Amino acid sequence: MVEEEIPKFSDLFPSEQAFPDLEVVGIDEILDREIIIEDFTLRPSQFKDGEFAIVKFREKGEKSKLFLTGSEILLKQLKRAREIKKIPFRATIKKVPTEGDRKYYTFV
Repeated sequence: MVEEEIPKFSDLFPSEQAFPDLEVVGIDEILDREIIIEDFTLRPSQFKDGEFAIVKFREKGEKSKLFLTGSEILLKQLKRAREIKKIPFRATIKKVPTEGDRKYYTFV
């Protein structure tokens, strides 16, 4: 086979981009502000067992953006909302302290 005929890896397995071309923001940047969760997709985590979510959201009157989360509580809440067909939904993300220095994220 001639070198030029050998396919590129990127042609064989194009990268799956969820919601391409949207700005990605850190979850702490949107804490305590009402947002509209428009959609999400799940991907396997590279850092721990389980998965993480790529969440498409917007603030009222703004363009859609993304945040990433591996928060088990947020993942359960997102999956539940999809199960009962309640996406999109409005929510505020809270960072809740627990014993010690630990914290978790939740939608309220």
